[in-house]
Amino acid sequence: MDDIFGRVVTMFIAVCIMFGMPFIYMTERAKSARQMYILSEVTHFVDSVANIGFIDGEMLREFYRDMSFSDSIADVRILHESDEFVMDDKIFRVRTYHDEEDIWDTVESGEEYRFLKGDYLKVTVRETNTFSIFPFLEDDTVMAVYGGCIKYEID
Repeated sequence: MDDIFGRVVTMFIAVCIMFGMPFIYMTERAKSARQMYILSEVTHFVDSVANIGFIDGEMLREFYRDMSFSDSIADVRILHESDEFVMDDKIFRVRTYHDEEDIWDTVESGEEYRFLKGDYLKVTVRETNTFSIFPFLEDDTVMAVYGGCIKYEID
């Protein structure tokens, strides 16, 4: 009886290894491909905005369309950091932050969202519904964070 139980357990482990390992390998390769795609699109978007100094509606919609690939859902965060000078008794430099809601409000009204030279744009994209072997562990490996300083400003 012990010999049969050992053979069944051995066969079960062999089947798990034969089919499980290639499945894990292929999912890791797919995640790597998605990671490269996200990073290239985010880099392209941030660099183009940094070079021209504004975001218009078509650029933003195209970026969000590029981030909504296949069956994955991407969580996109855009942060605009700028310096403002406040005069009280002295002159203080204050860092002001604008998020994607401010950018969408400006763009949806038909205007361009403009940056000043020296402002900083940071884009974070994270895939939210990734496949994980263990459902209780969240997988944050498919994400990209990229930022850049605005080089050009429109008069």
